[in-house]
Amino acid sequence: MTRLGLLALVLLLVAGCGTTVAATGPGGARERGGYTLGAPYRIEVPARWNGTLLLYSHGYASAQSQMPGTDAPSRQVATSLLAAGYALAGSGYSQQGWSVEQALGDQLGVLDAFTARVGRPRQTIAWGSSMGGLVTALLAERHPDRFQSALPMCGGLAGGVTVWNLRLDGAFAFRTLLAPRSDLQVTGIRDSTANVRLAKSIAKQAQATPAGRARLALAAAIQQLPTWLPKGLQDEQGAPAQETAQYQSWRLAALGADFGNRAELEQRAGGDPSWNTGVDYAHTLQQSGAQAEVARLYSQAGLDLQGDLDRLARAPRLSANGRAVRYLERFGTPTGRLRVPVLTLHTVADGQNSPTNEASYASAVAANGDSALLRQLFVARGGHCTFTPAEQVDAVGALSERVESGRWPAWVEASGVPPDHAAGPPAAVRFVSFRPSPVSRPGKTSTARP
Repeated sequence: MTRLGLLALVLLLVAGCGTTVAATGPGGARERGGYTLGAPYRIEVPARWNGTLLLYSHGYASAQSQMPGTDAPSRQVATSLLAAGYALAGSGYSQQGWSVEQALGDQLGVLDAFTARVGRPRQTIAWGSSMGGLVTALLAERHPDRFQSALPMCGGLAGGVTVWNLRLDGAFAFRTLLAPRSDLQVTGIRDSTANVRLAKSIAKQAQATPAGRARLALAAAIQQLPTWLPKGLQDEQGAPAQETAQYQSWRLAALGADFGNRAELEQRAGGDPSWNTGVDYAHTLQQSGAQAEVARLYSQAGLDLQGDLDRLARAPRLSANGRAVRYLERFGTPTGRLRVPVLTLHTVADGQNSPTNEASYASAVAANGDSALLRQLFVARGGHCTFTPAEQVDAVGALSERVESGRWPAWVEASGVPPDHAAGPPAAVRFVSFRPSPVSRPGKTSTARP
């Protein structure tokens, strides 16, 4: 990668008024801070700009938090992209939590500010991580006149309805099997902090016994949590190692989302947007890809797997609020109708947004006849959004090349190593050919209403 001068114009615009304050940042960068749009945002333009703007959408943050303007996943990634001549921009959003609705408007406001203060980009690439990956996909679908391509990373691209239904499935199985008489709340959560604390306590106790581990594995399989260790490639095989990986996914990500974040979503959407009426969890287990692991753990614990599946079948079901479902369809569920090239990036063992999201998204795109505009990259690593800077920079470069040439780079088609990194550190780039399992809750929400 060619190294360019790092002198950059940095606009740090924070919620409120329109004034700016100039300063000199690291590496000789000029910085300007101020207030506009009701949301903080950041713009960086290198001295030798190549004409391409990267608009970054950040991921989920606690509703009580305040995010600064964020224009890249990390400063290391930002520095590399500025050195390559890309301009960077991104909002901190006017609200946090499941703020997809606000993020869409805030990001378009950043584009307007960039054009007014810097100039019109030759091309604009939308990109983002986690919830920001979903925002990215929606921006590209709904505003193809503003974006020439998109890079959603580690996003819940099956759509909000499916993602939260999967989380409901896991939480429902978790409570029914492990703590049916507890105060743990699956929906209508009154105190999210206390609810997550209770869920973690239940999980810790369950992990200490063979029976508890078996039931944790069943609930994890129903939610399609990965069986890889979050720290990297799994080097241990067998059901115990897989269950340990799933427990780590529960502890590190899923419990907080399932038993905590739902409270904020319900308040925002005007009710619970998830349901499990009519769901057959025995069938869900069959579709999960983890049936053999669960069966072995149940056998080792001396438990009756069919008996627990029967318990799940008999447990009273939960219905959704139609208004809340419609809100989540709008903010946000991608349709899969593409008008610009989209390149997705996902680890093969993401415990927060399962790679099954990519299978669902690809199916939606194919149903619309737009598969030529979609390519999907996978990284042989566990964890949520655990990409190296090199992998993210390579993905940006590949998408930019696709826009410029009209063709996908050969290494993307082959899911191989980019030529520039063939001789680099082996751990820096771990792209791999991978086909994710289908999501266990298939179907568009318009045909799966509660």
